[in-house]
Amino acid sequence: MVARVFCHDYPNNPYIDALYSIGNVHSRYKIIALGYYPQNIKYTQKSSRSIVQYQIPDGYIIETEAANKAIRCETKYIPVNKVLYTITWKEGRAEYSISSERSASGAINAFLKRISRENSRLSGIHVFGLDIEILHQARTGELTIAKTTNIDKRKRPLSEVSVSQQNKRYASFGRDAHKKIKQLILQHRMVSESGEPIHLRNMELEYEDHIINIKYNLLLDHIKLDAYVRACDEALLGRD
Repeated sequence: MVARVFCHDYPNNPYIDALYSIGNVHSRYKIIALGYYPQNIKYTQKSSRSIVQYQIPDGYIIETEAANKAIRCETKYIPVNKVLYTITWKEGRAEYSISSERSASGAINAFLKRISRENSRLSGIHVFGLDIEILHQARTGELTIAKTTNIDKRKRPLSEVSVSQQNKRYASFGRDAHKKIKQLILQHRMVSESGEPIHLRNMELEYEDHIINIKYNLLLDHIKLDAYVRACDEALLGRD
């Protein structure tokens, strides 16, 4: 298998560019969900083209391009101790998906057959980005980032904006905080015996005489935040 060089600023930027060491072939990935390594981890299959086996994450989602189509690739562990590889794409307003329990290459080959591009030769490992080392490091906690905190001085203090603007800021903060905390959960291996990570359900902040509750709806694919504010009642709420 041809080696690739990756250019990125992950996780500060979700886009990762891959350049093949032979030829001028370029691929771009957008990381939607990093995923995690479950306890009973699976590996990619060995082949005549590659003897390297890569760990396969659960709940991993990326967007990329294959056969001139924008696609979404996802890996998900299923109860029969297998990995389900799914590719989703759009044609006009219609959305299609195809899956394989065999391998990433099985999924990409089924996709190429579905769009009548059987003669194309694509690596399932490459299309799914399973060889991207920086993502492996992020999942195992090996990734260390020296990052300077950027403060947006254009934003006014909370006391100078309306209640609706405050709530929008709380919701934006909650989304960013959730992403960071998910990475810390995986880094510290706060998972069940089956490898399922613990979930963040609620975050409570205090601002002057208000308590801000940020609730996470875990039943949806995308996090829905419900930020609301209630006044502190000194008679009911104790303080340290």
